[in-house]
Amino acid sequence: FRSDLLLSNPDASQSTAVTVLFYPLGSKGAPQTAALTLDPGASQVIPDVLGTLFGVDPGQGTLQVLSDVPVASSLRIASSKPEGDFATLALPIDPDGIVRPGGSAFVIGAPQTPIRRTNLLLFNRGAAGTVTAIAYNGNNSEIGRRQFAVDDHQAIRVDSVMAAVGVDEETNGRLVVEASDGMLLYAWAAEVDGPTGDVEIIPFR
Repeated sequence: FRSDLLLSNPDASQSTAVTVLFYPLGSKGAPQTAALTLDPGASQVIPDVLGTLFGVDPGQGTLQVLSDVPVASSLRIASSKPEGDFATLALPIDPDGIVRPGGSAFVIGAPQTPIRRTNLLLFNRGAAGTVTAIAYNGNNSEIGRRQFAVDDHQAIRVDSVMAAVGVDEETNGRLVVEASDGMLLYAWAAEVDGPTGDVEIIPFR
């Protein structure tokens, strides 16, 4: 997999200073940072952003984009094959789209089959806490749950989360995450196709 970061400054009158922070998967330390400048009205693509900005290859984690003027951003995530890239765009989660302390959010679909799986991607900007993942089937019956500890400013990935909560197979599930008090939780589901490696990134809502 390779990730390309897309940035755009919609302000035609002033440039903007952009800081990109990288929190490596599982790390509890301070993030790596990189500084950029976008000219007025300019756009920039940073190919292989982890390698280009942070010298990381291979690696995985969470990117945070800060700027003194509002910018647009997205991440192109590609599985490269001889026949071409299988790619998707992962849009950022704004602060008002987080899972609130003591609250919950969900995604639908969440397959767990011999050829498709759902990974759970989490980042916590608040106090250390516990995330509860709850799986439901197409009849809205609970079929599994499990808790995961997430430290402050830590990114974690739960591979095949439906299997991790005890579900052997489900084609039309619903996955709910609950954040304990004090957490500021960003959550995505990554649906992965086994034969191609194609991935779809879906934010919880």
